[in-house]
Amino acid sequence: MIRQFDTRDLGEVARMDGEWTVESYAPFLDYDGYTGRVLVESGRIIGAIVYRFNQFKFAVHRVVVAEMVRRRGHGTALIEHLQMCLSPDRQSHITCEVYEYDLASQLFLRERGFRWTRTECGHYRMEFWLSDVNVWRPTNRIATEARA
Repeated sequence: MIRQFDTRDLGEVARMDGEWTVESYAPFLDYDGYTGRVLVESGRIIGAIVYRFNQFKFAVHRVVVAEMVRRRGHGTALIEHLQMCLSPDRQSHITCEVYEYDLASQLFLRERGFRWTRTECGHYRMEFWLSDVNVWRPTNRIATEARA
């Protein structure tokens, strides 16, 4: 189940993430336009995504999945949740900045239809556009049923 990220979830999400702390996540929840979702399984948070949205796009700032459940499609579910929210009338694309040295994240996003658009200050900017939907195919049962 994917639900809204709130301040009670900060401690658990920060424990999953090796780089960011509670203090790193807190400002994102205080600013307008920033939000997040958490992935809950059996009452435990196993993944989270923090993103900013505006009139034209979603900008992903952080995707975190608990180490013990990685490579099981949970990160894909979080990304697909945003992809299903895209609309030609509103947000039409998703951007994500990935560290240049983080090959695993680059490949993860590339497999989900993101393309590299530029490099700036040690980061790769990767984007997914709704107009590329003929390339992207949902892989989980819920996303497939929603499109039918």
